[in-house]
Amino acid sequence: MPPHVFKRTDGFEPEDFIHSGIDHVNAAESLFKASPSFFDSAGYLVHMGFELILKAWHLEAFGEFCGIHSLQDLAQQLQKKGQKKGQKLNLLKEETEALEIADKYGELRYPNPKKGVEVGSDDWNKLDALLNRIWEQTPTAFDGYFQSIDPTRKGGRVLMERKIEKPNDT
Repeated sequence: MPPHVFKRTDGFEPEDFIHSGIDHVNAAESLFKASPSFFDSAGYLVHMGFELILKAWHLEAFGEFCGIHSLQDLAQQLQKKGQKKGQKLNLLKEETEALEIADKYGELRYPNPKKGVEVGSDDWNKLDALLNRIWEQTPTAFDGYFQSIDPTRKGGRVLMERKIEKPNDT
C-alpha cells in the first residue's frame, strides 16, 4: 500500500512545520551540548526536525507530502519533482553524507541492542552545515515563516509555563 499523502488543503501548513522543525533542531543542539546521556534524544530530534523542514518544503512547492520518514527519500523527491517547479534541492557530497547521518538517527526512535546507531556530538557541525545549506535553497516564503514565529504559540496552541503554587509554611 502506498504511503498516505497529506495535503495543504487538509489544513497542513508549511509555517507550522517550520516552527516545529526548527524547535526540534534547536532542542537537539542543546541536548548534544548537555550530556552524552542525551545524544539518542538529540539525534532523534534532529531527524524529526529535518523531516518537518523537508515536508514543509513539499507543502510549499507541491501542496502535499508523502507520509514517509526517510530524509533521503524526501530529499530525492525534492530533487526530482522540484526540478520541474524551480524548487530543486542540491546537496554537495559532504551534505549528502550528513543527511545520511540524520536519516539513521530516525532509528533512535526505539532502543535496539542488535542494531545500535552511532550518535555523537561531533556530528553536530555537519548537521548544522546541512541545515544551513537546505535553508539557503528553501522557498523565499520560508524566511517570512521563520520571522513570524511566535514562541508562545505553536500548532494552534498557546504555550505557557504554569505558575507553581507553593504551600503556605504556616
